[in-house]
Amino acid sequence: MMAASSSSKSSSSSSSSWMAMAAATATGIMVGITVTVICKNRLDNHATNNINNNLHRPPRHHAKQNRGMLPQPQNQHQDPSSSSSPSSSKPSSLPRFPLELRQEQLSRHTLFFGPDGMKRLQKARICVVGAGGVGSHTVCSLIRAGIGYVRVIDFDQVSLSSLNRHACATLAHVGTPKTTCLVEYAQQLCPDSQYLVVEGRCDMYTAETSAQLLDLTAVVASQEQQSSSTSSPTPTPKWDWIVDAIDDVPTKAHLIYTAWKMGVRVVSCMGAGGKADFTRLHVSDLQSASRDPLASKLRQCLKKQILQPQQPQQQQQQGDNNKTNNNNNNVEELFQNAEQLAIVFSSEKVVQKLADLTPEQKDTKSSLAASTRTDGQGSSSSGSGGVADEYGAVPGMRIRVLPVLGTLPAIMGQSLAAWVLTELAEQPFQPVTGERVGRNVRNKLIQKLQTREDRFLRRMLEQHNITDPKRVEQYKKDGGFLQWPLSSSSAFHQNQNQIQQEKTDEHDDKVWIGPLQIDADDVEYLMEVWRNRCAVTGARLGTVLELVRWDEGRLSTCDNLILLSQHAKQAWDQTTADAKATTTTPATHPSGDDNKPSDGQLPIGRRGLDPQVRRKIEARLATCRVDSRA
Repeated sequence: MMAASSSSKSSSSSSSSWMAMAAATATGIMVGITVTVICKNRLDNHATNNINNNLHRPPRHHAKQNRGMLPQPQNQHQDPSSSSSPSSSKPSSLPRFPLELRQEQLSRHTLFFGPDGMKRLQKARICVVGAGGVGSHTVCSLIRAGIGYVRVIDFDQVSLSSLNRHACATLAHVGTPKTTCLVEYAQQLCPDSQYLVVEGRCDMYTAETSAQLLDLTAVVASQEQQSSSTSSPTPTPKWDWIVDAIDDVPTKAHLIYTAWKMGVRVVSCMGAGGKADFTRLHVSDLQSASRDPLASKLRQCLKKQILQPQQPQQQQQQGDNNKTNNNNNNVEELFQNAEQLAIVFSSEKVVQKLADLTPEQKDTKSSLAASTRTDGQGSSSSGSGGVADEYGAVPGMRIRVLPVLGTLPAIMGQSLAAWVLTELAEQPFQPVTGERVGRNVRNKLIQKLQTREDRFLRRMLEQHNITDPKRVEQYKKDGGFLQWPLSSSSAFHQNQNQIQQEKTDEHDDKVWIGPLQIDADDVEYLMEVWRNRCAVTGARLGTVLELVRWDEGRLSTCDNLILLSQHAKQAWDQTTADAKATTTTPATHPSGDDNKPSDGQLPIGRRGLDPQVRRKIEARLATCRVDSRA
């Protein structure tokens, strides 16, 4: 009994000691957590006070900071009768943002674009039409990058269903205009209007509101007034870029057509709904956008808008045929010029179709159709159009829901912003085309170029009477410059003044002969640079294309080679004879093996091109790398 009693006492004392230790440990942990929380709160309060002090502290060198300041647009440029309600940050109610913090905020972009590029971004004025899944991501990327002024135009409000793809909207924004949501986001990102102004226009872009919504006169006047500029105001201020993120085809066409007439560059987004494969996204001209239904409809709508006569009476006047031809040329120029109109599109086939009408919408459609049959006076908006008027956000708009995977509009919106930013900062890139060139095509292109260069080398050596095998082998192996052998040509003297005025570089009176400077990998890069099109005519890959040296006075590197179709190449070589030989001697092509060329029949084909085409090609060549692997 005594042994059992002692055993129970020892076990009870042991358990009580363990309980005391556990309680002490728990107490210590709670005390440690409490102290940590108190210290953290004090540190957070200290940091917040420092930031607030910096934000409200009067800026140093106030006169310097006001210089080049981007002003807050005033409401005076608004039409009082308009329903638009511009919203933007007010400089008087927002704190100053220290210059040091703004520089740190944009430091990574400054490293990428350089100081000069960032200055161009700060001075830029961008208009984004459409603030949905695509446009909102574009706006957020632009204001994060350092753009100084952005105007956002959209009539719609944030809904619950749009939260899966909008860039910055939350539950708190449901029911508010999408433009207001983006303006508030911009104020949280940079509250100082001297660095960033985002103006929201909650209005629908139409043919009637276009002039008012795209007007920049009051903004530029306010900028010049606040910056105390003494220079004369710009007579017709223009946007640096217009971003089209509209999903309605006629509205897109009107915006692009208006920007084209204004001389403003546009980047436009095609269909993002019902697709998912982001690896099939491309940037190209409108003509090259393939397997995209929206792009096809946009081409038709734009063509009608450009070709339609402004006044019916003008069709009866003399010279209408010339006007029609000019309009056709304008259509081709707009469709094939990515410098004026760049398109972001997906070549993926739509994997999800439009959702069906709801039972209520079907009942409405049936009742409208019945009333039309009874009255016999149904308008064009009856049937499905009447349903759109009943259930659509605005009359005539699509009401069937389009399935959207939120990631694809975000990527396309970011792509629009990337195109604008790199173009503004003068660091453009050459997008990869949707058509991949096979190995056999690349080999044929380089073989034809090699054959052309070899023939040209032999012709030049014959013209200079270079027959020494060692010198010939040296030119074939190492290359070198030779003078144009035209001093004895009367044709050359007749055209010398014109040629002298069109000199483009220091080697204009010389030619370079030697080994080919590119390989098969460079050919693929060049196909991407020229987007598988003829540099002169814009002919696509369906035609036979060849590589030709742009300037015979320079090496055959990537930045001196262009793609030409067979027809353009023949005109290129024929122009050579016409430009420097006015005699009746048959023209000899430098790529042919026929009669030996006489003086004045050497290739200067680029001088036979239209000056505008030449400038366009030279601008594209300026963006090329000498070596595709550089």
